[in-house]
Amino acid sequence: MDFEKIQLVDIRDLLSNSVYNILIDNNISTVGDVLNFSISSFESIRGVGPHKGHDYELFKQLLKKKPAKVIKRYKETLPRVIPENLCAIDIECVEHLMHKSVFKLLISNEYKKLGDLTDLSVEKFMQFKTSGKIKAEKYADFLVVALKKPDLIIQAYQVSLPVIIPSEFQVDDFYNGFSLFINECYKLRIRHAGSSKKKRIIEKSKRIVQNHFAVADNNGKAQSCLEISKLLNDISVERVRQLLYIEIDYFKKLFAEGTDSGSGIIISEALLSFYTDLKACLFSKVYAEDLLYKIVRDKFFNLNSDSKQHGYLIFMLRILGFYLERSSHDLLSHESVFLKLSELRDPFKKRYFNLSAQVCRFLNNYVLSIDINSLFIEISKTVDCSLDEILLVCENSSFVDNLSVNDAYFFQMKFSRLSSFEKMAYRVLKEGEEKPISRYELARKINERLIETDRHVTADNLVAQLVVHERFKCQVRVSWVLKEWDVNIDKIKDVLAKCFRIEKKPLSIIEIHDILLHVFKRDNISIETVRQYMHRPHFFSITNDGERKYISKEYAHVYSDFSVRRNSNKLNWRLVLDILNKYPALSLSNLLAHCQRANIDVSMNMLSKYLSNKDWVKISYDGLRKYSVVSNYVEILEAEEQAKPVNKIKFSILEKLDRNDKKPLSDIIKFCELKHNMTKPNAYKLVSKMEADMEIIKDVIDRKTYVRKY
Repeated sequence: MDFEKIQLVDIRDLLSNSVYNILIDNNISTVGDVLNFSISSFESIRGVGPHKGHDYELFKQLLKKKPAKVIKRYKETLPRVIPENLCAIDIECVEHLMHKSVFKLLISNEYKKLGDLTDLSVEKFMQFKTSGKIKAEKYADFLVVALKKPDLIIQAYQVSLPVIIPSEFQVDDFYNGFSLFINECYKLRIRHAGSSKKKRIIEKSKRIVQNHFAVADNNGKAQSCLEISKLLNDISVERVRQLLYIEIDYFKKLFAEGTDSGSGIIISEALLSFYTDLKACLFSKVYAEDLLYKIVRDKFFNLNSDSKQHGYLIFMLRILGFYLERSSHDLLSHESVFLKLSELRDPFKKRYFNLSAQVCRFLNNYVLSIDINSLFIEISKTVDCSLDEILLVCENSSFVDNLSVNDAYFFQMKFSRLSSFEKMAYRVLKEGEEKPISRYELARKINERLIETDRHVTADNLVAQLVVHERFKCQVRVSWVLKEWDVNIDKIKDVLAKCFRIEKKPLSIIEIHDILLHVFKRDNISIETVRQYMHRPHFFSITNDGERKYISKEYAHVYSDFSVRRNSNKLNWRLVLDILNKYPALSLSNLLAHCQRANIDVSMNMLSKYLSNKDWVKISYDGLRKYSVVSNYVEILEAEEQAKPVNKIKFSILEKLDRNDKKPLSDIIKFCELKHNMTKPNAYKLVSKMEADMEIIKDVIDRKTYVRKY
């Protein structure tokens, strides 16, 4: 063989890399070129120092003194027969052991197996189009690995074999099986990533998926793209969104094909079967969140409160194309549904929520249940929609109750979702019997149906809402009925008078009560109440043959021949005075209770009118209006208020006024300043408060002449 024609690339391990690169750059590629290139010429090359010159001198001495060693090394670099156990291995399986450009050249020239490289020398490789010295060097490096390190080739081949994941999967243990699949999938993808940059992207994508679906080990809450961006710190919100959708699309393709040859992933039959069954089960485009979880529980596995299990389930549903969306409409706050969308900006999403808002708004105002056809007619007046779309919204909305029976579809707003207590009261009354219900009973029934929510209504608050709506009528101040009902709501004295107009004759207590029950449906009026009203001035009693009956005053002249006794409207107010003397400072309700215990037939309205005109009665305003006798008024005030420091000044003013009935305002102010060390503004304020709170000041001080209001 010609020694001088040996290529330096075939014996490059006999010289340093720096010397080799300098020689190649100066077109010195063979042994003969080196022998003809002097050491001084080499050292004259720019950038060559004494160290490199010494290396070049040693290499020239090796060529001259030991050519046999050079020839032997050259022969070792010539292609040999690839071992039989490596011949059948695809070049793609050991792609990561060679340079990317070398791999592309081999594939483009139809070298697919390692056995095909037996006859491919370095010189022949250099003859390929687009090949060069650098690529030839990379190819020579790979041949050294293939011939001298077959174990490395076999290991790379075994690693490249596709892996069936997960090794075990059971539907009942979905959480562990699917989490194992996700982790192994990312491990294989990172292992088969060609470059370190690709590995970093996959690792970052894994963190984004784990945090977005709340399946990370250190996080129990799903995070938005903005929160993930702040957590990762070196990535924008838009990039987080892009990587998230790239991962979703990857898993969609992976489950659709069942395998990923690039990463060596094969999905196990058990997991693929679960995916297929779940996809076939969820055939609709919309599912309410609770409904979908119920389907999964009934047909596949039980869901517990573990946030990771819900996270993996939502991840699987996202792979199926379902997005968990929440409405932005005020009426549909917290409305969550799974929508099957081609992408997040799919117009179906906006159309669904707009239609859902229209349906819920109508049902909220309608209050009662309505059939699907009537609902479609009403909604289609404002929105262009189909009957199927209305049905889809009603069946999947968490705000709507489905009352369907057989083929008849009826829907209504859920009771807890009605916007006001007035609407709730209307539904309670419509669903019950057509009879009056007390405000306390009505509030109790509403609260019973709101027990699972944080809403609550009191009887007083409920009445405040009912009085402003025309659909309700109040009966005897405490009971409520609907205006559309044929129910008598007259006052008790008026309905009793109607009983006599119907019969036009004297009636006993039992007869009156029967008419109230059967004619006017007033079962809330007892016999005792009738008896008490019959003793009022509006009615007369007739005694004939020992039997007492009653008539109203408009028929009294007809029965003048009988012993007619008119109920007296006069009252012995001395008894009321005795009660006030015995129990001073009584409120009107307490005074009425004392009168009833003493068998004094008087109403609260009569007491209020009479006491307000009596000189011997004093009225105090301490929160509630209280009544007492004038002679005891100052003693009461002293007993109740003397403990308060501020009222000592009031008592001193009262004493001064009692000694001299009229005093000008200036004297009162001066009295406060001298005796109590008060400033003039504070004295004005005190007197003004006494004006408003104490009736005795109004009686003693002449407002027109002396007192100005401050």
